[in-house]
Amino acid sequence: MKARRLILFSFLVFLFLSAQSHGPATITIASWNIEQFGEAKSGDSVRLGRIAKVVKEFDVIAIQEIVHAASEGRVVIDRLTDELRDEHDRKYYPVLGPRTGCPGGRVEQYAVLFDSEIFELVESRTIGDEPNPADNMCRDPLVVELKLKDTAATFTFTLIVVHTDPDPTKLRRDLNALGRIYQTVQADDAQDDDVILLGDLNAEPRSLEGLGSVLDLVYAVPDSGTMVQGTKGNDNIVFQWGSTGEDYTGRAGILRVAEFLGISEQDADSLSDHQPVYAVFFTRRDTR
Repeated sequence: MKARRLILFSFLVFLFLSAQSHGPATITIASWNIEQFGEAKSGDSVRLGRIAKVVKEFDVIAIQEIVHAASEGRVVIDRLTDELRDEHDRKYYPVLGPRTGCPGGRVEQYAVLFDSEIFELVESRTIGDEPNPADNMCRDPLVVELKLKDTAATFTFTLIVVHTDPDPTKLRRDLNALGRIYQTVQADDAQDDDVILLGDLNAEPRSLEGLGSVLDLVYAVPDSGTMVQGTKGNDNIVFQWGSTGEDYTGRAGILRVAEFLGISEQDADSLSDHQPVYAVFFTRRDTR
């Protein structure tokens, strides 16, 4: 009888541990500048539905250019998460940053949406750079730290969501600031150095000279063509190989919106002039 109880107890423990470790072996992290994502797009059922069909392909997505004067972007993100839940049975938790921008320039908000069945939020904040405003970015980055609910997962990570200024002089300032910001965020958490910078950088990898102060960087999307029209490669996902290389699957790319949705390039451009970029990471290979 004791032997049978022991076997039953062991079996129940096995089931419990299995239930706690059923999370995905890989996750997909993405970034998308949804150009002027405000009342017009979020209130248009066709365009909102198409945007949701794209977003649901990713486990985590950083969104730039949320603009809505009346609600500070909350209504826009609520409409998107409702669409994802009601039409695609995906439960995303939104982290919405505050309005950010320089006086006289475009003011926008960032958001990070993550699958709440896979991740939980550790912390979110915005971060500046230097006491001297002349050295700061116009749009303060949004920093979001996430961890997986799967107890077997070892990959925890911090996202820095950015949208740099396209003006050449201001872009150089922004990139220099980003190099310092990246190192600051990494130093803030000695337990986890997996820091991923993602967003609309307004520059291709060969032009990101200001980030040169951070050594060993990997640009997950080396190709041009992150825009719907033209060949520019403005958007990327960036991390240090030494700290995050073991977690990276080597799979990354650009989701071609027109091809994915089966619509014209003109219709894709009506959603955004940018296309989402993404990278895939292992969840259980992090040894640091």
